[in-house]
Amino acid sequence: MALDLDTLGLSATVTASGISAPDYQTILTSITSYFQQIYGTDATAAQESFARVVGDIFDESVDALLESRTIRTWLKQVRSRLLSLARLFWHRLF
Repeated sequence: MALDLDTLGLSATVTASGISAPDYQTILTSITSYFQQIYGTDATAAQESFARVVGDIFDESVDALLESRTIRTWLKQVRSRLLSLARLFWHRLF
């Protein structure tokens, strides 16, 4: 299920008088509803799935850089911090 801003009514519009976009509460309500369709009310599963995707992207990007043991150790620490930030970001949004 792809996140389509037009379908959710969240896309910005540009007119001769300026740019308009939905307010924060409208965005939050729409995105929360969207994720609840996928995950139900299990916020923990959704949060972990989001963090897992962030981790997977990070892991795939780093695989090519794992030449040095020092770099590998440093990147594992960065990954851990990134996942903590992803969880915090998720918590702030929902």
